[in-house]
Amino acid sequence: MDILIVGAGIAGSALACALRDSGLKIALIDKSDQPLDTARGDHLQPFSCDILERWGVLDDFFAAGAEKRAGATWFTNQGEEILRSSVVHLDIPHPYFAFINHEKIASIMMDAALQTDDISCLRPVRNWWPDESAHSSHCIRVGLPGGTEVRIRCKMIVGADGRQSRVRQTYGLPFASHRYERSIAVFFAAEQIENQDRFLKVYLGDDVTTSVIPRTGQNCKIGVPVSMDEARSWRAIRDGDLANRLLEICPMLRISEVVFADVYAPVFLQAESWVNDSVVLIGDACHAMHPARSQGMNISIRCIDTLADILGNAGAPLAGSVVTKALAAYEDAMKTPVDALLHDNHQWGLQMDRADAGANQSLQAKLESIQSSPAALEAYSMQSAGYGDLV
Repeated sequence: MDILIVGAGIAGSALACALRDSGLKIALIDKSDQPLDTARGDHLQPFSCDILERWGVLDDFFAAGAEKRAGATWFTNQGEEILRSSVVHLDIPHPYFAFINHEKIASIMMDAALQTDDISCLRPVRNWWPDESAHSSHCIRVGLPGGTEVRIRCKMIVGADGRQSRVRQTYGLPFASHRYERSIAVFFAAEQIENQDRFLKVYLGDDVTTSVIPRTGQNCKIGVPVSMDEARSWRAIRDGDLANRLLEICPMLRISEVVFADVYAPVFLQAESWVNDSVVLIGDACHAMHPARSQGMNISIRCIDTLADILGNAGAPLAGSVVTKALAAYEDAMKTPVDALLHDNHQWGLQMDRADAGANQSLQAKLESIQSSPAALEAYSMQSAGYGDLV
């Protein structure tokens, strides 16, 4: 086996999908065989759509029900428009954001990856352990339901196992993290107002920001920052009373059929290094971001595209010395710009955490300044599309 990927969520499935024509032998393992949490990110930037097209799966997303949106609009809590950013006029290959319910994203890429005999996926697994008797390559013991066990020998290991990454812990990759004081309460609802271009809408209140995020089928996802006490109170509200409670926070909402989805606790996480010899971290295992700017999944896809390109050019089968050089080249290319984005995103998360009128007034002034300048608005739209981020 060339590569063992620990974690078959979006990051792990994306890497397998990107490498499906490389000739590399790849195995994925995951503790779960259930769909991913649908309350999380589900919008793909235009730049990500370009990557998915090169991977040969963009059409699969639309066949599975993905839809398009033009951009985002910011409002005051009274409905006054602050900033309207659209990508439809940009000179880019895919002038739209694609969105599909979160639980489908990994499965679409995994289905594509498993079309080749070079890639296999083992799940659910009960546990895994490094076999210390291996010397020239990694040997991983994998415990399966029923008490059986298999051994996987590989040239490199990819930790795609999320914020609590066991790969990161096992192979000694230190990290820094910050848990934000305010979580994000997430609700699903039906929109009762025409939104033909499916714009994402953000409402700035005195002390809270309400996001209305399109979902497929004229539905939407609503995100509201909440304290721990508020999170407990939201869980106690009956579904029939949720719409009225949300209207108290944001009077401009036009929604029905509201259901409580989940409370998501954002975390800033930055690994000091993504690589340790022939072990590499991807996705939330090395750069978890606050959802304030909806970048986490898209940045992961962008990094994975670069890693897949480097590994694909290394040739199959992989040799140990080639792996070490390839992973070092990947970290050199991507870590510094991603760290800069990570810290910028962290500042947005801290601003949302402060939950005061001053922070939102400062943000509103910044957005108004962008709206008033055609050049600034163009740059803002290009950045939101994923272009100009990593330079």
